[in-house]
Amino acid sequence: MGSVDDIKSPSKPILAAGEIGKGRAVVSGDTFFMMPFRLDDGDNAKLMWNILCWITKDKIKQKTGDELKKQIWFDENAMAQIAREER
Repeated sequence: MGSVDDIKSPSKPILAAGEIGKGRAVVSGDTFFMMPFRLDDGDNAKLMWNILCWITKDKIKQKTGDELKKQIWFDENAMAQIAREER
């Protein structure tokens, strides 16, 4: 049995995908993994990229995790660089 806190931060993420008519949809119980400061955590960037590739039926080029991390606008390294430049 879950706790009250499970509503705010469930221990297991929920992600569902399916085809609807001629389109595709992805629904997530939490979009925290897509926030710029979370994309560098684990495989979040790769998950987001896979979602985009699946939704577009592979009309965009697949990339490796390392390629994705180089293109993330605000990963931890970029944020550290921005902070250094602001000082």
